[in-house]
Amino acid sequence: MPKFKRLIETLSKRFYAVEKNFASRETEETAEIFYRLRYVLGGIFLLLCVIFEVHGSSIGIYGKFLDHPELQSIIIGVPRQIRFDEWGVFTPFAFSQYFTDFSMISDIVRAAPTNMFMAYGQAVWHPAMIFRPALIGYLFLDQGSGLAFFWMGRLFRLSSRE
Repeated sequence: MPKFKRLIETLSKRFYAVEKNFASRETEETAEIFYRLRYVLGGIFLLLCVIFEVHGSSIGIYGKFLDHPELQSIIIGVPRQIRFDEWGVFTPFAFSQYFTDFSMISDIVRAAPTNMFMAYGQAVWHPAMIFRPALIGYLFLDQGSGLAFFWMGRLFRLSSRE
């Protein structure tokens, strides 16, 4: 029991030292600077994610189906088959828009003329795209960067609410 008591005393002393360190004036000033620059830092982080094509898509699942090791390169996480609506429907539809120059009507996804903006909510060259800002990245970026902008832009936009 004395070892346990010494352990508790040691942990409480270290916790007090850490708490005292985090409650210092310099830490509060640093936190204030980060708070004031939060949008700039978020924008820089978003830009880095788009440059390095970081996204949360399970599109890597195609590597398993096609038995292609290069398509299975994943940095973090695991592609999940259960996310079929994302990797099997939305992402291929978004990529198909690159072959039609983002026209409103496409016959690629159904082999029949289909309104891609209204029916499937895809990126198109139309003034109404202002109401779907996450999709605008597809219009100006390549496929990997557009996918990263779509995923990370929504993440940063949703996390910036106060």
